[in-house]
Amino acid sequence: TSPILSAQALEKLYKSKEINNTNEIQKWRAVATILTDIDIQENNSISVKHDEVYLIYKEALKYEGQQNFSEAMKLYEQAANEGFSPAAYRLAVLYEDISKDHFQSIIWYTKAKKLGDSTAAAKLKLYFKDIQNDSHKCCKLASLYEKAKDIDNAIIWFKNSANLENANAALALGRIYQHQYKSTLEAIQWYQ
Repeated sequence: TSPILSAQALEKLYKSKEINNTNEIQKWRAVATILTDIDIQENNSISVKHDEVYLIYKEALKYEGQQNFSEAMKLYEQAANEGFSPAAYRLAVLYEDISKDHFQSIIWYTKAKKLGDSTAAAKLKLYFKDIQNDSHKCCKLASLYEKAKDIDNAIIWFKNSANLENANAALALGRIYQHQYKSTLEAIQWYQ
């Protein structure tokens, strides 16, 4: 509901209850007006912020078109960290195609997927199919997820790696459970 409608609804509510106290009605009108002003300011802030992020993204596209990939990647990362999924996706593509760093591209495809990009989700399925049976690749991917503070995905890939007999992955899981989750029992299971 819009704040203006909320203000009108508040006024109707108090009129319908036949509140004859003019001060009470004026108090609620003032509250509704303040709420309206706050909501308008927040929406304008969001709109301005989105516009600024979009301009950063457009600038990154320009640099990418000029083949200034390092500058494009910096700007894509900045926009992606503000929650702009197309920037996360483009950054993943540049890591994949230009830097040939497939593990970093997976990190950014994951972020794009979390931000709602379905193309990134499809791309991740292809990568995961290739990685899932290689304990070293699973462990490396898990380490990158951990470094990116994506602990849930780190645990998934460390477990996959540990189940493929990678002792380093099992140690990493023990460390995560011991230090981050404070679960000594779970940590001991992985340390063994």
